[in-house]
Amino acid sequence: MKKLIIAVLILAFVSSGAFALEEGRFFRYPTVHQDKIIFTYEGDLWLVGAQGGRASRITSFPGTEYSAKFSPDGRSVAFSGSYDGSPAVYVMPAEGGSPRRLTYLPGFAQAIGWSPDGAKVVFRSMFENFIGRDPNLYYVPVKGGAPERFPLERGTLVSFSPGGRSFLYCRKGDEEYYWKRYKGGRYPDIWLYDSDSKKYTPVTDYVGKNAYPMWIGDTMYFVSDRGNGISNIYAQKIGTKEARAVTTYADFDAMWPNTDGQAIVYIQNGYIHLLDLKSGQTKTISVLVPSDRWALRDRVINPRDYIHYINAADDGKSVVLEARGDIFTVPGGKEPAVNLSNTSGTREMYPAVSPDGKWLAFFSDKNGDYQLYLQKVEGGEWTPLTTDLDRKVYRLLWSPDGRKILFGNKDFSIFYIDVATKKLVKVDSSNQMKNDEFYWEISDYAWSPDSKWITYSFVQYNRNSQVFIFNTETGQRYPVTDDFYDNLYPRFDAGGQYLYFVSSRNFGVQMDFYEDNHVIVSPQQVMLVQLRAGEKPPFAGEPAPGKPDKQPEPQPFRIDTEGLAQRVFPLPVPAGNYFFLQAGRGKVLWASVDRFTEDEYEEIFKPGGATKWSLHIFDIGDRKDVVLNDKVADFGMSTNGEQFFSRAGGDIYLGAVDKAYLTKAAGEKLNVSTLVYRVDLQQEWKQIFNDCWRWYRDFFYSPIFNGHDWKAMGDKYRAFIPYLSSRDELNWTMSQMVGELCVSHTYIGGGDYGPAATPGSPLFTGLLGADLVPDAAAGLYKLDRIFGPTDINRNLPGPLARPDIAVKEGDYLLAINGTPLRAGDDYFQLLQVTRGQKIKVTVNSKPVMEGARTYEVEPIASEQQLRYFRWIQDNIRKITQATNGRVGYMHINAMGSGGVGEFDKYWRAFRYKDGIIIDVRRNSGGWTEYFLIDKLERHVTAMNVLRNMVPFRYPGSVGVGNYVVISNEYNGSDGEAFVEDFKARKLGTVVGVPSWGGLVGILNRQPTIDNGSVEQSNNAFYDREGRWLVENHGADPDILVDNDPGSVMAGRDRQLEKAIEVMLEKIKKNPFNFPPVPAYPKR
Repeated sequence: MKKLIIAVLILAFVSSGAFALEEGRFFRYPTVHQDKIIFTYEGDLWLVGAQGGRASRITSFPGTEYSAKFSPDGRSVAFSGSYDGSPAVYVMPAEGGSPRRLTYLPGFAQAIGWSPDGAKVVFRSMFENFIGRDPNLYYVPVKGGAPERFPLERGTLVSFSPGGRSFLYCRKGDEEYYWKRYKGGRYPDIWLYDSDSKKYTPVTDYVGKNAYPMWIGDTMYFVSDRGNGISNIYAQKIGTKEARAVTTYADFDAMWPNTDGQAIVYIQNGYIHLLDLKSGQTKTISVLVPSDRWALRDRVINPRDYIHYINAADDGKSVVLEARGDIFTVPGGKEPAVNLSNTSGTREMYPAVSPDGKWLAFFSDKNGDYQLYLQKVEGGEWTPLTTDLDRKVYRLLWSPDGRKILFGNKDFSIFYIDVATKKLVKVDSSNQMKNDEFYWEISDYAWSPDSKWITYSFVQYNRNSQVFIFNTETGQRYPVTDDFYDNLYPRFDAGGQYLYFVSSRNFGVQMDFYEDNHVIVSPQQVMLVQLRAGEKPPFAGEPAPGKPDKQPEPQPFRIDTEGLAQRVFPLPVPAGNYFFLQAGRGKVLWASVDRFTEDEYEEIFKPGGATKWSLHIFDIGDRKDVVLNDKVADFGMSTNGEQFFSRAGGDIYLGAVDKAYLTKAAGEKLNVSTLVYRVDLQQEWKQIFNDCWRWYRDFFYSPIFNGHDWKAMGDKYRAFIPYLSSRDELNWTMSQMVGELCVSHTYIGGGDYGPAATPGSPLFTGLLGADLVPDAAAGLYKLDRIFGPTDINRNLPGPLARPDIAVKEGDYLLAINGTPLRAGDDYFQLLQVTRGQKIKVTVNSKPVMEGARTYEVEPIASEQQLRYFRWIQDNIRKITQATNGRVGYMHINAMGSGGVGEFDKYWRAFRYKDGIIIDVRRNSGGWTEYFLIDKLERHVTAMNVLRNMVPFRYPGSVGVGNYVVISNEYNGSDGEAFVEDFKARKLGTVVGVPSWGGLVGILNRQPTIDNGSVEQSNNAFYDREGRWLVENHGADPDILVDNDPGSVMAGRDRQLEKAIEVMLEKIKKNPFNFPPVPAYPKR
């Protein structure tokens, strides 16, 4: 009786809801079979009945299992997971059990479905692609074996006809593109393949999303955003073009649909929905998820890997830093660090200690937008100094007297605030940007030692920066320089005699070997301004050996503004690549690199994190420049100019400037092992989301947000956060939000994925640099193509393309490491290796072991470059043969320094041909397209001749003007700008299809507190007629030619063929004819 009473009480307690299960949300990749649904949640696979209710977790690996697909009989499920390192396809019983690996190929493999007979799993992968864009579709036998490629040139999704003889497939595009209402060249389209006739037929003609084809009876169900721009499920009779809406959502997309032929399961607004095809009715499936949510629990970490800002105290005893959005003070010696803010839900930025060491100033988004606060250095209450700042702010600086704080904002306005009165004063503002490709922030300002003057640089119309000084007592501004040179980093000497800055005024040129390029290798000089008139020029005469120059007697700080520009002198140091100048008392510090590269473009105002900078300290009296022994990643100075911090790798150093000058050492390494931070993920995610929303508010190119209510959009997606299960889902949520703006380059990624991150593996799939094809007659594999060095690139390591290995195309691969290999065996399974491991391959020209040869080779991790240069070499040979050697060819893969180098390589080889075909298909963009245009625009204006020699063209590095460009849907960003530039300048003809459609570019990547990143689309292009260019459409070709599936599978490249045809016609109409050498004069 007693036991019965206890049982009844327990039942009542549970039924009362004390332990009620939570309803889940934001499931992914649902799959249905009759009365069962499997989906991904918390990175695992779960099983639930089709009526909903309590779900069961059927995988629990620390990585992510996703894209589950029921087998036709419902007994098994195929899915993708990373149990063994790289993503692969696995299969297991539908109720759960031990997964069995099916694929071993390199890169990702995503399960897509099953063959109708259930004997094979369909997956997609890019492992054969030489430039990763759209994947290919493959089968793999459920019993194990080698992947078999579909008879397609590419494909993303597939659905079979009831008899299995035909299938619908998505040819291109991203079926879950975060870019809403996308209509550029890569929009998903649906095609029909008939295996009997080998015919490919387009099924959809809507320019927009056409995805997830599901062949059910005589009808294709699919997802499209036609209509209201929201993705809904549509139905279309096979063989017709008319589509009807099955669902009519107007808020959130229908996503990840899957069918068993009787119903369609999908996700909408984060919930599972089930569409009954017979009744046409849809119901929401309520799923209860019994999870301990362990990955979301608070945890304690050391945030040393999330340090974003450091400030040194004047006394040289400590630094304050921002780490993971909290403020810490880190003392020297063995004292532990102290967290002064302890706020997971807010971000504190740019902490700075007051000159007297009593106060800490910082920005915080505690109340929405970032405001300026004060706090005592030992902790305690915060005192707000501002309440109405409403946009991105930049670093703050205490005045030396501790009475004022200087800072800037994203509009290039500079302010100072009186700490006692909280009065905010605007110093100056500008709307001239320094750069339109790499960075936004310009926070180039500093105090004078008497706290009455501010110096700063502002960009001028010619994009050179000019140095100014501002008197806080009179409100007057004075120019220190003009804008003839580019002048940056103005800083006052703490002793009050000088102002320093870096000026790009050295135009010593380095010429290149090819006589048509030059570079300014050491543009910057460090300059000194005498603030007081009538004093002896610094560095006059030869310095006395071993004796420092005598400096003027100390005087009250004074700036004689009259004639200031005439008292500018260079420091006696060589010009170089100089950055981040700071000033102490009679000392000047700056960073340098030996060679300017693309990386430094983004680091003009703040370092990017690499430990690569040489740190200089120049002593004015000694006229001597010393460089610290070790390179640094960053450095900064205290307000009084006597102390400095530096970073190198993950370490922070603190030292006195004078001592570092003598010892060339950075000082004491601080102990950051005692930093302690509590991670509250829900609070962090809200803060990260709000930062993302604010960055788009502040930096998005359109002030009307492409017609959207940005506040409402933020509220709409912010409501998702309590239901999220992972950092990846937060990135997805933010991507969905910014995707509503219907714009390109909205890249969001990274962050702290926490303890649930996928474990790594030392094994990878090694590759032999060859295509293996089964020989049905022999039952063996043949080496169909062997990749290795090409005529234009001999630096390619092909494992089988070596002079000491007697292997040729057409040979049989008989064994790997002694294991016999038969056609149909999964040879990738035999190529699981570690870095540097060698294997043995046995080959023969005949399908027998007798006379076979065995070689030891080292497999490679990627064949991409081998395949890419083979493709280029094949194209060059095709063009050479078709034009009798009259036409050159180049492929430009990206618009960066590497792309410029590739262009120059081909330009040198082919510029004197009768024409050049320029291929920018698959170009991933960048910024250097106008480098290419500069050379294409050149024209022959004369010839010059030397006795008995063939005449030269003048200028020398010039083509004949016959150019054809090939572009396709994979050409993006600056590659598209190249096409528009090429067309606007009437340089030739463009062949192909509309490009990606993304020309609202990006700069100003912002880091989240957990080291994620958020790009904002902020740089839009329009033409001379006042029309926005390219965005959400693409750069149109002059001649529309698609490489349709049938022609590609037949081995043709119709776009290249058309380019050759057009080029030959151009040459015929515009031959290079220049007069022969005229009669020599008699004078």
